[in-house]
Amino acid sequence: MATAIPPGIPQDIQPSETLLEDLRQDVIHLLKQTVDIVERYNSLHKTAERDSSQEKTEFSGTAAIRQALTNVEEMALRMAVVAPMKAGKSTIINAIVGQPLLPARNTAMTATATEIVLDTNYPEPVLFVPEETLALFKKAAVKIRQEYNRNRDNVKAKLQKYPHLDTTFENIIRNDGTLFKEETTGVESVREALQLMNDLVRLASQIVPAYNPVKRMRELPQIRVAPFTSEGEAINTALGNLVIIDTPGPNEAGENLEIKNIFAEQLERSSLILVVLDFTQLKTEAAKSVQETVQAIAEIRGGTENIYALVNKVDQRRGGDMTPAEVREFVQQEFRIPSSHVFEVSAQRAYCAARFLKQHDLGEDWRTRPEARDLAREILRDDWEQNLKEIDKDAFTKKARKQWYERSGFYQFFTKVISELIKIAAPKVIRESLNITHGFIHKLLEDINLRKRSYQATLGTLEDEIKQLNQDIKKIENSANLLNIIEEYQKEIKNQIASEVSELKNKARADVSHLFSQKEYEQADVLKKVMLFLTDFAHKLTNDKSREDHLRIPFSSRHDAEDFQGKIFNLVSQEAEKFFGDTQKKIEKFVGEKILGLKKEIEEETQPILEKARERLQMTFNVQLSLPDFQVSKASFGNSELRPEALTRTVNKFRKKIFWGHLYWLIHEKLYEIYTETIQEYVVYLNKVVEEINRQIDTQANQIEQEVNNYLEKGFKVEAEQYIEYLSSYLKDYRTTLIESQEYQRKSAVEKEEVMKQLEQLEEDAQKAKCDIPIYSRRVEEVLENYGSSCDSPANSSNQ
Repeated sequence: MATAIPPGIPQDIQPSETLLEDLRQDVIHLLKQTVDIVERYNSLHKTAERDSSQEKTEFSGTAAIRQALTNVEEMALRMAVVAPMKAGKSTIINAIVGQPLLPARNTAMTATATEIVLDTNYPEPVLFVPEETLALFKKAAVKIRQEYNRNRDNVKAKLQKYPHLDTTFENIIRNDGTLFKEETTGVESVREALQLMNDLVRLASQIVPAYNPVKRMRELPQIRVAPFTSEGEAINTALGNLVIIDTPGPNEAGENLEIKNIFAEQLERSSLILVVLDFTQLKTEAAKSVQETVQAIAEIRGGTENIYALVNKVDQRRGGDMTPAEVREFVQQEFRIPSSHVFEVSAQRAYCAARFLKQHDLGEDWRTRPEARDLAREILRDDWEQNLKEIDKDAFTKKARKQWYERSGFYQFFTKVISELIKIAAPKVIRESLNITHGFIHKLLEDINLRKRSYQATLGTLEDEIKQLNQDIKKIENSANLLNIIEEYQKEIKNQIASEVSELKNKARADVSHLFSQKEYEQADVLKKVMLFLTDFAHKLTNDKSREDHLRIPFSSRHDAEDFQGKIFNLVSQEAEKFFGDTQKKIEKFVGEKILGLKKEIEEETQPILEKARERLQMTFNVQLSLPDFQVSKASFGNSELRPEALTRTVNKFRKKIFWGHLYWLIHEKLYEIYTETIQEYVVYLNKVVEEINRQIDTQANQIEQEVNNYLEKGFKVEAEQYIEYLSSYLKDYRTTLIESQEYQRKSAVEKEEVMKQLEQLEEDAQKAKCDIPIYSRRVEEVLENYGSSCDSPANSSNQ
């Protein structure tokens, strides 16, 4: 399989890697200085005498600036892997590391994004859960236990649809300790921890949505593991490493709004999106889900330039299937992904090959090892057990290498294409890190100014301001009016949607029952056979059993019956989809207007408090209410469960028979005899077609109502309540600064002078860093120009 340099990378003029590396080292030096400034600031106002009950103080941008430094030091290419269920996402990631790392099952698995850092220093995988993230998981587990103890019947009812979560749920209820650790080592232990983590998120979203860990997760769980390497070939470059983001895809998210938000956030943060497509499903109903996935990604990313497609399961290609060239063309036409961004792989074969090759200590019993047997099933195919007995280890190992290096497509994609993409992504990582640092340095200077002013205030003034802030915080946290506003909006939206859904059902069903008589003459060229039966079809859709025969249409072949039924079904469903489309727009507009209304009312309630605090503290608050957008899923009607009925019947027929009237006279008579014949028929029942459409109409209309209710509980309400909580936390941060200023006032004159001297030096250093960052940013832009803007649009050249 030939592999070209990714489009958009100049073929003849490559930018100097030395120039880029020099820039990277300079930025690392600047960011280290910035981290030092922040850490000095944090240590300055830490006092041993502080009451342990007070809030822990650390500048809010500390973690982000440290991460910006880490990103430039590691120069990682963040690649989000997105796939519909069963397309092979977990198998692809497992193939990259050559180990069964990620859990998989028939139901949706991924509920929280996970970083997989390919690091050669970790031959055994290690899962790191940041302390703050671990605390969120622990709190969610506690809240689930508390809710279960308060209302067991309600919790059990919610979980009836999710039997695959029973084991984890029971584990949470029984275990009041730590479910998993900050650090977990080993393939099996990591896989078990990941499953528990994802199940916990799904349980929280159903039982205690306000405490779903993903809502407040600032740092992702991270796995560090060496990529699979054979004969010294590893997936990395001198400029950086690959960080794979295992994301919950849109269809895995389902109706879970929090998971959809994770999906969107990780796509925005990633330099490259890898969409996994199933070769066996490219031209089926499943393809529609994939198209919607790619559309969602393109909307978030602003196009498909940084989207690549891996078409998996190409080992199942058979005669008459699409060729590789046809696949690339098809993906470009159907999914709008450039054909040069489309690669074919066989993940299962690659995984089995990598897993086998990773075993260096196979003894004489190597044929009995699961690594060998799994690979044999894939590459020896028919009679694989006998073939495995006859092949020697060297020959089998050679076949395994051939699978990895040639036939699976993995080696070409991940060692050639990815390494080039890492190079063009490097300047983007530097630019993003500088932008993040610049924003937080501005916030740090603002904090320093507040602290300096509060240091100059009297103890009495500080005490008064702290009392006022306490009143503001209490007013926000205990505002019954705010909660009433949220509940009133919820109630109004629910009532309106229930009315819209009821009207939708009536309109769609009523139209279906009259559809054939309306469309009869328009469809005469297609539905000639039904013409005689449809003159008064609307009247025949009653319980009049005597007329049932008028609704059955026989065909002599299954193909003709299915073709006819499909056309009837499409005719009816298209009409129903029009009603759904109109209702969808109406609901989205109504909910959108209510979102704006709620936002306005909450802000009118809280802004006076913020405004007074802003004037007193002379600070610019940046707390905004951001309610998630709402979209109704598009209606889709399927004909897959409806089949014509196969029947046999016996009919009497006549045939001619010659009778000789006289032996001597050549005279004969023509007579007829009766005989029976069995006929195979395939019957389409028009009333059953209508019944199936009406069933689907009811189901999808109910789904719309459920989507709205789910949004109100897990998006609308939770976001509004968290805004109130964040607002309170914001004021508490400033209260903490004032409390620390009180401690400053109690210091001796010498100590005060020393603290103020350090604070002024910090301000000077922070101001210098703030001025230096734009200089480095301009150097980044110069590097980007040398790349011919390929960092921003790696597919540009292919589109020209």
